[in-house]
Amino acid sequence: RFQFKLDFTQVVYFADGPFSVRDNGITFDNVLIQDRFGHEGKLTGGVPYDHFKDIRLNLRIDLNDMRALNTGSMDNTSFYGRAFADGTVRVSGPLNKIRLSLNITPTGNTTIHIPLGASASTKQSLLTFINNEEQISLIDSVIQAHNAPEKSKGGGTDISVNLRLNATPDAEIQLEVDKNTGDILKARGNGQIGITVAGEKFDIKGDYQVQSGSYHFGMLGITARDFSINPGGTIAFNGDIMQSDLDLTATYRPQASISP
Repeated sequence: RFQFKLDFTQVVYFADGPFSVRDNGITFDNVLIQDRFGHEGKLTGGVPYDHFKDIRLNLRIDLNDMRALNTGSMDNTSFYGRAFADGTVRVSGPLNKIRLSLNITPTGNTTIHIPLGASASTKQSLLTFINNEEQISLIDSVIQAHNAPEKSKGGGTDISVNLRLNATPDAEIQLEVDKNTGDILKARGNGQIGITVAGEKFDIKGDYQVQSGSYHFGMLGITARDFSINPGGTIAFNGDIMQSDLDLTATYRPQASISP
């Protein structure tokens, strides 16, 4: 039984089950994993290597209404939020160049924040083991031990992320026009959204059909209006977040006296 965290998603998992250690790697066979809420999933795959050299990751996590994302704006400036989901998380590649692929369908209590015009750097550790409240970075420690020259040149781990979000009304998407003034568009609906993060590049594509939502319009911090978004609108993401197309109809209902 051990505990580990995917640093990019900031989700802690608890694993309990058998694994095999051989000359050519470590393998997991349907190891039971849980999140902090007791929701269960499976861990399969392994960590292939050649006598603890040329270490790579080839892991798959199957989620069943499990926490899949637990990040804030300080963790990732491109997109962040809280998500529970069904689906899969795959971690693959050598330790200094990790590929993280997520294919998830939200199951409830999910909010994804997308700041407009944001960019992010993903040079960080990927996996952290926690033992007696002492955090040990698996990626950094292994690279330091087996691949010291590469670490001294670049440092850290290059992570590329591919997220396929099969959006449902259970998930709320928030487009942050200006977070400082509260200028935020919130929407619930259906669609498939693909997000790619590689180095400084942030790419988002897909069509999103809006069923409901709201828009808090703040003008220069002087005045604000709250609009209700009508069903039937669309948001089309075309790669660059600043080139997104919003086709929405909204209603503003003022409170007025009927006496005049």
